[in-house]
Amino acid sequence: MTNEEKKQQIKKILGPDYEDVVVLAANTKNPNVERVLVLNDADQGAMAGMMLTTLENFPQATSLVKFGILHLTSDPIADILAPILLGGND
Repeated sequence: MTNEEKKQQIKKILGPDYEDVVVLAANTKNPNVERVLVLNDADQGAMAGMMLTTLENFPQATSLVKFGILHLTSDPIADILAPILLGGND
């Protein structure tokens, strides 16, 4: 089954209320970051929001979210404005 087929199956299970889907999955027997699978069927903002929600509710998921962040692209304007508006460099 291709990743696209997996995403479609997951969306079918979740139902029509879920348009944006991000799946972060890790093999518990082998927790190496290389074994983490990210299936992304969401825009960048939705994906980032889901990651923040995951961290807030499940802090133990930090390693999964760190892997998923690699799949986000940066917005140059946000990179400039974020430190000014939010403070800090993170």
